Amino acid sequence: MSPTGGPASGPFSNSASVPSPAAPVPSPSPLPPPVCVTADILSDCFVGLVGTIPPGSVGGWSFEQSFGPKGGQVSFGSDQMSFDMLAINNAPGAKKSIALASVNNITAQYEFTEFPTPTGLGNSFYEFYIVNADLSEAVFIRFVDDGSFFVGAGSTSTGNSYFGTWTPNNGTHKVHLTVDGSGNPTLWLDGVALPITLNGPFGFFLGSMPANVVVFFAGAGLSFPVSSPVLDAFVATGNFAPTQEFCCP
Repeated sequence: MSPTGGPASGPFSNSASVPSPAAPVPSPSPLPPPVCVTADILSDCFVGLVGTIPPGSVGGWSFEQSFGPKGGQVSFGSDQMSFDMLAINNAPGAKKSIALASVNNITAQYEFTEFPTPTGLGNSFYEFYIVNADLSEAVFIRFVDDGSFFVGAGSTSTGNSYFGTWTPNNGTHKVHLTVDGSGNPTLWLDGVALPITLNGPFGFFLGSMPANVVVFFAGAGLSFPVSSPVLDAFVATGNFAPTQEFCCP
């Protein structure tokens, strides 16, 4: 009898089995890009704007000195709005008109770069305001290079203000603020929620600021010539997460 006879006999009975080719491993699908939302109250990335204020206006932004003539200038170029110190203690400001009945139930988001100056001295500051249609309500944020900040929202006569700390580093920062339906602010910096402590219902001094505006101010104390650019600015109805991307117009 053949030693290879039987049920296993055949042309390949003494050969090693040939494995089937491995199925290709599918590569992971790339994550979809974040979906941006159009901010309905203010949306500005300063794209293509060129010029300097004062005088006149650029892209709807005009020079603002609500707290007195503090000098300096605001220049536009490279898709940013830059606050330029031209002399000691300048504090240039820029405003743009909006239409806003109340500061409750809104989100504000913007990016700014600090002045390239020593931190920790309390000389440099970066301010942001939103004022409603009849000057009865406002939002304000003030970062100071000594590591303190102040934020408030609500009635300009009785609204609550808060304070807290941040870490200046001469870098670029994304500020994200929500104000809920009762006028309570929550503030994030670079995606991190900043703890705030109640200062009290002191109201907000707006100087000669007009109604229905968004306003930025910046100043670097004794340092000049130096500049602090704002890279974008958004204000939207509703409360959005700090991860939300807003669409540039």
